[in-house]
Amino acid sequence: MTDKERQRADARLRDLWARHDRLDQGEWAELYEIVTRALMAHRSGLLQDLEKQHKQEKSDLVQDFFLDKVYGRIGRGACDHLGALHKFFENFLLDRMRQVKRRRAQEGGDLDDVVSIATAEPSPDDAEVLAEVGLSPERVAAAARDWLHGLGEAQDWIPIFLGRSWCPDHGEPLSRLARRLGIASHHYKAKKLGITHKGEDVNPEGFSKTLLGGWLAGLGLPPDPDHRAATGAALKILCVEALSWVNPGDNERGMSS
Repeated sequence: MTDKERQRADARLRDLWARHDRLDQGEWAELYEIVTRALMAHRSGLLQDLEKQHKQEKSDLVQDFFLDKVYGRIGRGACDHLGALHKFFENFLLDRMRQVKRRRAQEGGDLDDVVSIATAEPSPDDAEVLAEVGLSPERVAAAARDWLHGLGEAQDWIPIFLGRSWCPDHGEPLSRLARRLGIASHHYKAKKLGITHKGEDVNPEGFSKTLLGGWLAGLGLPPDPDHRAATGAALKILCVEALSWVNPGDNERGMSS
């Protein structure tokens, strides 16, 4: 970026940021482009640590920053230039690093393990695990089918995200999947569903407010250590149902790639 290009970007960023509450759709798109382009080009030691040690992708961190600190930002201070934007992003990364370390030192890691378990195929032991909490694989599978059937066309992306990206042996990167199928706002939707974690910090309270957390709660499975094994078994069954849901020919709402 030349000095003149940087000056123009600084001026436009300053103007759009100052009018945060009055931007139209086109201006929001322009602000998004300025912020994401600048941060994707930004180099940071904290960013490297989060990517390498904690398996958090740069694109996801940039998206989180924009959603949390720009689109729905808490602070209302000025952002006069790209250097200030970089500083805001560094503060965001520092907070994220602290969250990761704090939650890994507490019981949040137990929920993280549950999410990892869900990427394996169901096993005979799952029936025994579910029986301990008054459930059966058949009941969980029926609940999964009912849930998927009740989503409606507006939420058809849910079985696609689960079946083609999140579940075992179908791990197409979510960003590529969304781009290939033309699914808009994929990162926001993934957070709403509860699948943005990638071995990182999984907040039990936050997970309970996601769509997956709500489905599990309906089965009587809150996100706590006591229900860890049963939750993992239920999620594996949901994965199987989601895979069937999106495979062409399996049912009337099956979707091809």
